[in-house]
Amino acid sequence: MPETHFPDALTAVPLVTLGRRGRAWAKEISELEVLINDPSVREHDLQAFFEANPQFLSGVDYDRVVPHPVLTRDEGGPLIPDFMLEVTGGAADVLDLKLPTARLVTGSRDRRRFGRVVQDALAQVREYGAYFDLPANRQRVAERYGLQAYRPQLTVVIGRSSTSDDPLHLRRLWSEIPPRSRIMTYDELLERVKRLERMRWF
Repeated sequence: MPETHFPDALTAVPLVTLGRRGRAWAKEISELEVLINDPSVREHDLQAFFEANPQFLSGVDYDRVVPHPVLTRDEGGPLIPDFMLEVTGGAADVLDLKLPTARLVTGSRDRRRFGRVVQDALAQVREYGAYFDLPANRQRVAERYGLQAYRPQLTVVIGRSSTSDDPLHLRRLWSEIPPRSRIMTYDELLERVKRLERMRWF
């Protein structure tokens, strides 16, 4: 049986689908660190950064990043998440950006709870999730964007990782997040990007 030769590109990590093979991300990572450390950063600044660097959101889990998809409704105005993330041939998920300055946890030592901004963000992405419960809505998004979304994972990127809170208290709070919803801090996102950067060179 003749020996089969495969193109070198097939051995690369999935991130090459976004056109970043062979170039370090040091500059972009530094830009992200500056943004999340800037107390005056705006959501618009973060949106623009991730639109320019979609690989920071896609990682190895997604193949396409769609910014600001418009989810039209029969009643009321449209819903507009910050991003939808698609796995080729699979379902799409929703990701929303909030500020890194947002306070994640509040309350006294024995009554720690999510801050109001986190609760509002979770309520917002639940609305996005509910939108896809209706077949007609899923069809609209499929026709407009080629995205198949049913019971998507709903991620909110918000705030910074805490070093002052009891890890057990935080674990309890995280366990109370509604199903299919997820909170990711900017520190967690940044660390994930740095791990991916290291993986690209092995």
